[in-house]
Amino acid sequence: MHHIVLSPDVTSLGLTPDSLTAAGRDRWGSQMFVTGRTSPEVSVELEVAGPPHRFMICLSARGDSVFTDGTWEQSAVVAAWLRSLIPASFPYRVWLVDESFSGHALLPAGVHADQLADLWVEHAKEGYPSLRRETTHPIH
Repeated sequence: MHHIVLSPDVTSLGLTPDSLTAAGRDRWGSQMFVTGRTSPEVSVELEVAGPPHRFMICLSARGDSVFTDGTWEQSAVVAAWLRSLIPASFPYRVWLVDESFSGHALLPAGVHADQLADLWVEHAKEGYPSLRRETTHPIH
């Protein structure tokens, strides 16, 4: 399952390829490297060697979302880490969503990875309208 960190309210999270790469090096050190692969959809792709397996972190070319392809636990760690890179004063909601946009977890400033399962909202159960975005998924 792929997960995406985005704001449903604004078209930029304020992250850049350089800021994401530098923060990734601070967080994962030598376990992280920049793949060098880019595309019209991806401005930077990071690969992290982590148990149980490697996973990718991709900043969209528009800067409006970050995709990851790890396990739920890896995705939760990435989501909490990404939220820590966005100022606490960011005036918009930041969500972790699944690739089918069938649910989300609100990411408040200071959130921890182990809190995300309890924050998860299933859209069908809660009556959310379809939130499916027209986007090309950069992770294959």
